[in-house]
Amino acid sequence: MLFSDDHQPEPPPSTWEPGKTYSYTRTRFVPVYPYVGEVEVRMGLYPYPGRGERPALKGEDKGFREYKVATLELLPQTENIFPVYKEGWHNPETHPENPSVERTWTKKEALMSFKNPKQDVIVYLEGDTCVKCFTKTPELTLTVGKNVGLTFPIEGPQVYLKKVKVKAADLGNEEWTDLRLTMNESFVPKNLNPPLNNDDRELGFNVYHLFVVSAEQAGKVDGVVDAVAVSKPSAEASPQPKVAAKKN
Repeated sequence: MLFSDDHQPEPPPSTWEPGKTYSYTRTRFVPVYPYVGEVEVRMGLYPYPGRGERPALKGEDKGFREYKVATLELLPQTENIFPVYKEGWHNPETHPENPSVERTWTKKEALMSFKNPKQDVIVYLEGDTCVKCFTKTPELTLTVGKNVGLTFPIEGPQVYLKKVKVKAADLGNEEWTDLRLTMNESFVPKNLNPPLNNDDRELGFNVYHLFVVSAEQAGKVDGVVDAVAVSKPSAEASPQPKVAAKKN
């Protein structure tokens, strides 16, 4: 098994009725593996509480009520749009509750460049931040190429996933295109009142995934928004030390 995606279906299976079809959409980031070729996508339900076997579904049973539902082709990494992480990034670190999840904090502003494919792309950005550590509602601006992108408030502690389509004309004509993540503020955990911990780094947004893919290669993607012209955020560093943190 290369990776899994255990989760609660929507709506819950306890509400399902025989003969009906239920569907919903999830975005899953495939981990990097030294494997190229076709793989099977299999699905199954956990047993109902107090019962010893999985519920039966309609499909090709591969054993133990584990059903083949699709195939996926893993391409060589050279097929990806190559990114280069520049200034404004801290070292990657694992999630304290799930060591298999890696994330990277930015400073107030972080810069990443990618090889310009000269065609429309979709930028995937997934991450979160410490909302209570800011003096006002955190706001993140993603800008690409000719200052187009997306600005959105971060109003809760949940993980946000944004998918932004950028037209080829907005990537420019250079060999490389810049992508910036800019927060309206940053914070230092050690300088909060009371201190959050002993971390003395300047922190902005906590990135779980940041990918740029060809829109043509990605195909039909749910939840994509078109990049628009955005005001260039200020790159000034936030004043330190920080004032008292707000409560949720």
